[in-house]
Amino acid sequence: MRALAAWLVMAGAAWAQPVPGFEDAPEPLFFEGLYALVGVDSAGRALNAPVRLEVVLQGLELRGCDLGAGRLDYARIGGAFVLAGRMGGEALWCRFSVDPGNYPLLNCANPEGLRLTLWPEGEFGAPLVCG
Repeated sequence: MRALAAWLVMAGAAWAQPVPGFEDAPEPLFFEGLYALVGVDSAGRALNAPVRLEVVLQGLELRGCDLGAGRLDYARIGGAFVLAGRMGGEALWCRFSVDPGNYPLLNCANPEGLRLTLWPEGEFGAPLVCG
């Protein structure tokens, strides 16, 4: 049991460090939290749902109640830091900024027409509640 606890502490400490090659990017834990997602998918259907980003090894997992799961990893597009990956079977990339409270705002898109905005929900650290 102590070995498991020690491993968990070490794994958490590893995420407290910058990702190699992305030292100028925020730590992954900066993005972990509850977001409101609004936008349109590639077929033009409106999306409006709560989602949660959670740190997983070498990336972020995106979970939503009515959306397929997704994953985002650090990437560079044209020299700019982005989060890139998939959500519900669709490729996407996300640029980020911060709100006045220094919480992340994500603007996501793909060439097929997907357009999303994720902004922090009031209880940013709260779990995702579906139902």
